Amino acid sequence: MECDSMHSTIERRTKNCIINVPEDYVDLFATARIMPRPYRVHHLDHTIFKDYSKLGYCTSIRPGTGTGDPVVTDLVALCYQPDGTIQHKLSFDEEWAGHPCHLDELVGEQLPPRQMILQFSVNCIVEVCQSKRRNLFICSNSSL
Repeated sequence: MECDSMHSTIERRTKNCIINVPEDYVDLFATARIMPRPYRVHHLDHTIFKDYSKLGYCTSIRPGTGTGDPVVTDLVALCYQPDGTIQHKLSFDEEWAGHPCHLDELVGEQLPPRQMILQFSVNCIVEVCQSKRRNLFICSNSSL
């Protein structure tokens, strides 16, 4: 796979390097490959992370509830409907059947599925306290 090749190239590049701060990885990743072109490194910031803790989820996908009822390994397909219901098939030939897990059994904030819009987990840049900033400055100057 392509990602295995990338990981191997990056591991060889970082093998005998000293990493002082996470930003050092950016330079190593970008220079790990020369031909046909260097790897592109995308910087992530706080605006891309979303909060999934308030999104409801089903505690179990088991189609049965008691002894002798179907278990998870008997499922061949699950169908998630926009209204929040879940349907399942126990064989490819049968019709979709209602699943016992519905929105009222979901764990988390009870929102209708069309309104389950993920909020960003961090709304602003987290400030670094003065003592950490001073220590980082000292470390960065001592490595030069």
